Amino acid sequence: SLLSVPTATSTIASLGDISNESPRGHYQRVTTDLRKTIAKETRHAASGLRDEIRALQEAHQHMRDGQRDLRREVRLLRAVIAANTTHRLEQHASAMDPVQIRPHVASAIAAAHMELTPTPHLVVEDVFPAATYLALLAATPPDECFSDRDAIKQNFRYAPDKIVPDVTAAMWSLMERDIIPTALVPSILGRFRPHIEAVYQERHGARAAEVLAVPHAATAGRLLLRRPGYHLDPHLDPQRAVVTCLLYLANPGDSPEHGTQLFSLNATPEVTGTKTFYPDQAGYVSTLVKTVPFRPNTALAFMNSGAAAHGATIPASAPADTKRYAYQFYISPEPRQLSSIIGGTPDDQLN
Repeated sequence: SLLSVPTATSTIASLGDISNESPRGHYQRVTTDLRKTIAKETRHAASGLRDEIRALQEAHQHMRDGQRDLRREVRLLRAVIAANTTHRLEQHASAMDPVQIRPHVASAIAAAHMELTPTPHLVVEDVFPAATYLALLAATPPDECFSDRDAIKQNFRYAPDKIVPDVTAAMWSLMERDIIPTALVPSILGRFRPHIEAVYQERHGARAAEVLAVPHAATAGRLLLRRPGYHLDPHLDPQRAVVTCLLYLANPGDSPEHGTQLFSLNATPEVTGTKTFYPDQAGYVSTLVKTVPFRPNTALAFMNSGAAAHGATIPASAPADTKRYAYQFYISPEPRQLSSIIGGTPDDQLN
């Protein structure tokens, strides 16, 4: 019962001398005291029940999360096994020779035409040897490897401890440890050097030469998977990125319409923060100048500065099975050395 025997006994014992009370008054006092005692114990019991229910709900949710993660892990393992069967590493090993890839990349970037409107940019065709590009397509990880928080916008960052197909691990290890830092970044920096120097002169004045001398490297590299309904408003990437680079991983039959949009702005925006900047939200007017076609084996590199912005759209009306794969990275000065010149902390340069 809600009123335990010890409590009832103590309640009766506490009634004291009742000889001077009328029966009615005595009854009312006893009833009131009992009601208070019962109400107190009921509240205590209800509180305990609520705590137990909450704990059960949390345990249930934890179990459901565990089941979901386990199902996702099973799907991932099945997809990786299937990919290893379809794209065997030895089939593409000869296409992963950096001695052949590096000069091809450098030559392709050197031959690309530098366009200046709305911002200096290069569209590099046949950026990789044909066999290497086919290996890159084969190395695109299964959809199960990508983040699943957003069904339209998904990213994947390679790491040695991730469960991925063998060809994915081999190719993206090669790309991120060798081809990007030793071929793509130096060649792109060479082509954009006059434009980077002008931006640093505007931003840093007398210290521009010091900033330009800081080692620049690829940062924030990630594979992008975008689907119908994806839209990214005109924006500038974080200021740490002096050049933004995209490697289009278009498959045969992919629509070229889903490329990168380049916009002009009615004025050069004053960007004071370190996050992605959306000029339309700050009162600037953006005008679409061109859309760089999403074509196989093509790279796009552009200055992340000036009166220009970029964006992307895959309309919801696109075929439901539309997938746009690309690899994006920034070229940025080393944060510790940069902060020693312009102030702040290395973390400020990474935000």
